[in-house]
Amino acid sequence: MYAYDWDEETGGYLLINKQLKFSKEPRPVYYKELDILGFDKYWNYDKDDTYPIMWAESSTYIYRGKKVAKTIGGNVYNKPKIEILEEPEENGEKLKFVDIKEMVSRNKEMLDTVVNKSVKDLYNTYTTYKNKVDLFYIAFSGGKDSIALLDIVMTTIPNKDLRVVFGDTQMEFTDTYDVVEKVKKECEEKGVPFHIAKSNLEVVDSWEKFGAPAQRIKWCCSVHKTSPQIKLLRKVLNKPNFTGMAFIGVRGDESASRSEYEYVTNGKKHKGQYNCNPIFHWNTAELFLYIYTKGLTLNKAYLKGNIRAGCLVCPMSSPKSEYMKSVSYKDDVNKFLNLIEKNNGKDFETKEQLKEYMELGGWKARSNGRELAKRKIKYIEKVENGTLEIQLITPTTNWKKWIETIGELQNDENPYKIKHKGEIYPFVVEETEDGLLVKLKEVYINKNRVFGKLFKQTFKKTAHCESCTACEVQCKKGVLTFKNNELNISNKCTHCSDCHDIPNGCYVYNSTKVPIGGKTQMKNNKLNRYASHGPKEEWLKQYFELEKNFHENHNLGSNMVSGFRVFLKTSELLSNDRKNDFTKTAKYIKEIGRKTDISNGIMAINLAHKQPLNWYIKNIKPYETYTADKLKEMVIYHMEDTNEKYGDSKISGSITGIRRISETDLGSKVGLEKIEKRGKTLVSITRNRWLDPNPLV
Repeated sequence: MYAYDWDEETGGYLLINKQLKFSKEPRPVYYKELDILGFDKYWNYDKDDTYPIMWAESSTYIYRGKKVAKTIGGNVYNKPKIEILEEPEENGEKLKFVDIKEMVSRNKEMLDTVVNKSVKDLYNTYTTYKNKVDLFYIAFSGGKDSIALLDIVMTTIPNKDLRVVFGDTQMEFTDTYDVVEKVKKECEEKGVPFHIAKSNLEVVDSWEKFGAPAQRIKWCCSVHKTSPQIKLLRKVLNKPNFTGMAFIGVRGDESASRSEYEYVTNGKKHKGQYNCNPIFHWNTAELFLYIYTKGLTLNKAYLKGNIRAGCLVCPMSSPKSEYMKSVSYKDDVNKFLNLIEKNNGKDFETKEQLKEYMELGGWKARSNGRELAKRKIKYIEKVENGTLEIQLITPTTNWKKWIETIGELQNDENPYKIKHKGEIYPFVVEETEDGLLVKLKEVYINKNRVFGKLFKQTFKKTAHCESCTACEVQCKKGVLTFKNNELNISNKCTHCSDCHDIPNGCYVYNSTKVPIGGKTQMKNNKLNRYASHGPKEEWLKQYFELEKNFHENHNLGSNMVSGFRVFLKTSELLSNDRKNDFTKTAKYIKEIGRKTDISNGIMAINLAHKQPLNWYIKNIKPYETYTADKLKEMVIYHMEDTNEKYGDSKISGSITGIRRISETDLGSKVGLEKIEKRGKTLVSITRNRWLDPNPLV
């Protein structure tokens, strides 16, 4: 992945022989995007989308090497604001198009180096795996990454050994379908089969049954994309246990999570399937340069300012992206926004409150079914007198079929007996007026935790299954199938439990579950455990100066020291017993220097395992700004889920605890967050990253 410099002459950029640690992901900007955002009020340019006019890095717009404007804010209903930084042309003269032909020419040598390495790695992968897999296929999406991927793969690997599969999520841009039709024709002309895979569930029905996808409940990709692809290939090959290698257009620069992917993975999404990421190390500067060099099809979604050509409505989209999609594909986007509003169970007093909720993307944060209007509790578990009791209300499938996935049912009457991994476990299933009551002695769960988990998931599946077929795809042997939405399990089932390798055992349950009473929240791990008295830098200074004498000589108030002691114990600077020992960790930190990167890193690692930092790491995404109101809403969700009692003081205390950590050197040195305050009042938090971490840490 090469760095780049802007080229004023061509209006493009030049790749330079320097490795880039972090890419700003430059992308071309066409006139349609400028029009949508309202730049036509400021600048003069031709309404022609043959060539781009400028480039953008995130929200900053760059014309011939100059940062000329940036956009601020915006959301699904409101246009981002424009800030003009510099006039692109003097005296309001017409803007020039980027000289794509010359840009391509000037970058030929550097791009060849990028492409040649990718081709070499790809061909080596092909030769290594060609006798290990049943087929190679390109997972095509219609976006910029997959269009480049398609070309790279088809020019490297013999076309007779390839297939292309498009996963139609039914949530695609209309422009994406145009690309698919064009590419399908091109592939067929080259003798490469092009398949279109689609879920048996209609997308509107799935949104009704599962609830809208959310940032922590992303059922949509498995149900509507990858599972249908695997099912289709099984049918094409007439081999349920086939092993395939999917070439995927994933790039490490797309997101923090994707940066941790490997070049080849096995079973990352589905059992027994390999994924290969041939353009993993490319940035968008190299990607767009390749597309322009080869004259490849570019999805028109990009000409309209869409950064990605993915789903119409996605919980991972940025607010500005939501606006661009809502303008470009208004009716299609509104169909899903209306579903979110219709199925939302929050009690809004006014339409304005609902609109604000949608603008802020509140629907993206749900972690269960509590916020769904059609929430229905179908699975309830509790322990009474040493017995696990599971109540199923109007189950959708037959438990006797699902139980076969975890063992052999030994008889057909109460008490039933299931043989799991050589052990016999008796249990009772009683019919009730509205469903079933299942009983299992808790001692069996304590004896075998894995069995206990699988037993519970068996009945979660029984209660909630909507035949999404994700379980079917997880079963590599093909013994679990759905025909006409009816579950079938053959007698060849080996009870491997692969079909349980899904969040909570069932995507529908995981997305719609309604906690009853919540989880038991450990007293020593509450989000509000610092009680508004998180650490301050001057307190840390006192502690390291006074060491063990701190507890008799500090000048903190009683509430302050109580919260600070919790912090000290969590960061392993103070012993957990009553000795008030200045720990070995504390002594080491004092020895090497309290404010060094190593010291701050050690403390951050220790704090990361407990609240509130653990919650912060898992829920606050890097480089996104969270307002105080948004943080408050997210904290309430967490406290409801964990049964942590809350009121205004506990909520504000939780946020203060996180904020205080960031205001010490601990927070600022390891890049935890950037705080914006108005006086003493918190306005927003933006999480950063430690871009140059100490290798020892």
